[in-house]
Amino acid sequence: MFDRRSEREIQRDIADAKATRVGQLATAAQQIMEVLRAYTRLVEFLIVITIIVAAICVLWPRYLQARHSALVTTCLEKLNELGHAMEMYNTDYHAYPEASMWYKAVGDYLGPFEDAKVKPFKCPADHTAAPTSYYYLDASLLSEEQADWPLTEIPMLVDESYHANKATVLWYDGHQNALDKLDWLNLRINILHLHRTPKHPEAMCFLPASPAEDDIMGGAMPP
Repeated sequence: MFDRRSEREIQRDIADAKATRVGQLATAAQQIMEVLRAYTRLVEFLIVITIIVAAICVLWPRYLQARHSALVTTCLEKLNELGHAMEMYNTDYHAYPEASMWYKAVGDYLGPFEDAKVKPFKCPADHTAAPTSYYYLDASLLSEEQADWPLTEIPMLVDESYHANKATVLWYDGHQNALDKLDWLNLRINILHLHRTPKHPEAMCFLPASPAEDDIMGGAMPP
């Protein structure tokens, strides 16, 4: 059968078909562009996440180191305050407090502490329920042979538990410092011959002699 449409109608139908095709192609291209933009946003998001993770990996150890250093500094400041309180107690009573009551004895020299967050006898890194973080060496436990030791070599208060690689020490002459943990343990065992007292676990006392080699090398510690 012959197409009875006029030439104009045929041309119009062809133009409409072309327009429809162009529209379909434009729609397909738009969809492709949206997919590409979505993938681009995803790639950008992954790049940002990668940068953030890399920054955390680089900065996190430095943050922990800075935080650790801050805790050690605060602990040393607390030891300084406790040292002043000990000296005031010694001035009043002409002796240092006994091991079993040392933190109760010097409490009055530290002022009121109504705020529950203020814990004068606690290392800032200690979150346990123990009343104090520090081991106390009662000077009365010194033997006659050790009585003439210089005060710069005798520890009064020690925190050897709450700083990963450090032990903070207050010495009887009033200065305080942070020792490497291994250096402190070597000093405590091999030179000072200290051990924790079974009767007062918050205190230390002198051993009459250096412990056996297996105690020094990681065996059973003295009681």
